[in-house]
Amino acid sequence: MLLNANDVLYFSSLFGNQLTGPIPVELANLSNLTSLHLSCNKFAGEIPETFVRLISLKEFRISDNVFIGQIPKFIFRNWTNLERIYMEASGLSGPIPSINVSSENLEYIIISDLDGTETSFPQLFINASLPKLKRLMMRNCNLTGEIPASFGRFTTVNILDSLGGKISEELSALALNNLFLNGNNFSGTVPSWMLNTNVKIDLSYNNFADTGVSGCQRNSLGIVPCLRSQINCTSGPLHFFYINCGGGKVTVDGTTYDADDNQAGPSTFYRSTNWAFSSTGIFLSDDRPDDILLLDDGQVTTSLAEDVLLYRNARLAPSSLTYYAFCLANATYTVHLHFAEIQFTNDQTYRSLGRRIFDVYIQGKRELKDFNIETEAGGPGIPKVFNFH
Repeated sequence: MLLNANDVLYFSSLFGNQLTGPIPVELANLSNLTSLHLSCNKFAGEIPETFVRLISLKEFRISDNVFIGQIPKFIFRNWTNLERIYMEASGLSGPIPSINVSSENLEYIIISDLDGTETSFPQLFINASLPKLKRLMMRNCNLTGEIPASFGRFTTVNILDSLGGKISEELSALALNNLFLNGNNFSGTVPSWMLNTNVKIDLSYNNFADTGVSGCQRNSLGIVPCLRSQINCTSGPLHFFYINCGGGKVTVDGTTYDADDNQAGPSTFYRSTNWAFSSTGIFLSDDRPDDILLLDDGQVTTSLAEDVLLYRNARLAPSSLTYYAFCLANATYTVHLHFAEIQFTNDQTYRSLGRRIFDVYIQGKRELKDFNIETEAGGPGIPKVFNFH
């Protein structure tokens, strides 16, 4: 690909083409480029330093790649026209560069899954006013420090995700729709405005003092202590339970699986008889108010026809999906997890372009990292069972 400064190109999208290798350095010659979409490929190497010349960029998307190196400082210092940046699971590492005072056009800052050096959250925004900021997500980015009270000046922020530090009463000025702060080290008292708001908030898995509120969505000392008060075992200890995640009640090979088809949402805790689940997050650029249960299109096949019932539906969770078991006897157990990729395909349609990668934790221990069921099973629509002892 030969490109030079005389080429007039405003939008370049290489989205979802499974391209490999480094980014073409010739893209830096396109001084008129305003949008560059490179997400959902397998681009490797570092972001070229020559990209500092792309000062007309308004939108930059590099999510779902295998880049290396740190986030270039010029992104927030030289690209002063930048409005939206999407950098989810890009492969790049931290720290996140401080945001320049001249970055006044930023509307969306979406960054996740950064290894490398820690970043001081207060230092990130110390010189930035960001009058147009609407959506901020920084998840798994090694952020440290408190959220400063001055952060309340960003009155148009819709989402804060996985930041660290204490929470100030002054942040009540934020015009939030959703606030996800789960899985951090927040301490002290939960601010009163969080307990008296219609904003969907998740504060679970932190170190807050007990607020006296019994609801599992709001009380978040340690690992969901509200469950302790809700456990009411009416029968003897259990030695097993089965859940059809995202589907109805089914019986397969003599084993009955409980239905799990309750509609969840951005921050939901649902309690069944002897188990429960919590679901957190929203899908970005998706205006649907609730999550959806994914329906298989018939691509799953197994040796036993009735086994297909376990893979007909699945629950989608944007950020995290956690299941809890109650009333189990004190013993050693084997956890059987049934997987199949039922959304993406292996054909010539756009549905073949997606990839699903996630981690699996059991009792707080990460058992699977960057797990891709389509790769592990050898293709979409192929069931695979993992056993953990």
